[in-house]
Amino acid sequence: MNTFHTLQSRSLFNFSWLLCLFIVAQTCNSFGQLKVDRVVLRPDGKVELSFQTNAGRYYRLLSGTVVDSIKTPVAVSFLPPLIAPPSDAPFRFLQLQGISLSAALDSDGDGRDDVAEMLAGTNPLQVDEAIPTVTSIISSPAHGENEVAVTRETVLRFSQPLAAATEITTANFFAEFGGRKLLSRVEISSDRRKATLFYLENLPGASRVRVTLNPNRILDSGGKAVDGDGDGQPGGVALIDFDTLSTTALPRTGVIGRVFASELVPGPVNGSVNVPLKGVTITVDGAEESLRTTTDANGNFKLEPAPAGRFFVHVDGRTAEGSEWPNGPYYPFVGKAWESLPGKLDNLAGVTGEIYLPRVSGNTLKPVSLVADTTITFPPEAIAANPALEGVSLTIPANSLFADNGVRGGRRQAICLRNSSALRGKT
Repeated sequence: MNTFHTLQSRSLFNFSWLLCLFIVAQTCNSFGQLKVDRVVLRPDGKVELSFQTNAGRYYRLLSGTVVDSIKTPVAVSFLPPLIAPPSDAPFRFLQLQGISLSAALDSDGDGRDDVAEMLAGTNPLQVDEAIPTVTSIISSPAHGENEVAVTRETVLRFSQPLAAATEITTANFFAEFGGRKLLSRVEISSDRRKATLFYLENLPGASRVRVTLNPNRILDSGGKAVDGDGDGQPGGVALIDFDTLSTTALPRTGVIGRVFASELVPGPVNGSVNVPLKGVTITVDGAEESLRTTTDANGNFKLEPAPAGRFFVHVDGRTAEGSEWPNGPYYPFVGKAWESLPGKLDNLAGVTGEIYLPRVSGNTLKPVSLVADTTITFPPEAIAANPALEGVSLTIPANSLFADNGVRGGRRQAICLRNSSALRGKT
């Protein structure tokens, strides 16, 4: 879900007090919660927020003087920190917003969305700016990014579409480690604004990877070479370095938790109770064969040994008792970021140690088309249980769905994933 951290500050004699910080859920997607690392009140009255980023989204900071009307954008960026300008108001509320790159907003209302403006080098909060004539590039992971998952692909987003005849291959877009090119394949999006390097092997753990794009013969729709090195001129080689997470397991380090079905059932006496899921498979990304575990009859699991620090896992509900994957109702396959302390055997998975998987109706999976846009909606039973989902849809552009290895096509369904236990802990 897109989640929001709301910060209230009170100005008094040029001094601000940070009074509260809390999370509010808004819409559904698969990104999970934002995590603010640091809030700094600068001497010039500006408020600086640093936070953990996630793949696939950019960030916006809103300001307001009333807690239920925080609507004015004051900062937009792909990466932290976000900085709010000073304010003379006696009370001010700031809202940090994570937004999917595929559902970018138009903060200044000039007809171009925030992502397009940032890629073009213009200010998404200022209208009527001149549009640069050189096609720029934004990468994900960003240059210098750390804690990158070893299963993450590399994406380049272009400020203008590439020319129709332009081809990008692993000859001019590739990743290297230790002097060896990593096995990969390249795909260009249907709107020709994005090139993705899909890896056919896991990235090396705890390592610095270099991605190279040589824009020679990579032309935009205006016939100019893209600006690879970011100097504002056509051409130039793009070099993107990032560091991956460690997947090395440490002795006497473990993660524990329980997996439940999202839906409550009537209790034996009064009220409702959770239903534990048996047989759910949990694997560490990049070490799927060696670092894995399954839940017992009570939904309990223990992953030991486990990596220390931050690492990524996949929780596979398709193997759970009661799943009828792929031809009937099932529990989904979801990714998570966990953290553990070395030498501690009872690190809790996530924040609470509890994971909730919704039961997905078999008829929600819909094949996507290679020639026409495919619109996916929630099934009637999901809308009956959650009326707020009425009218919510997801449109997959033609020929734009990829498997992890870059193969086009497949099936997709709409699922609402929640992480906050205050909202029934559905994930």
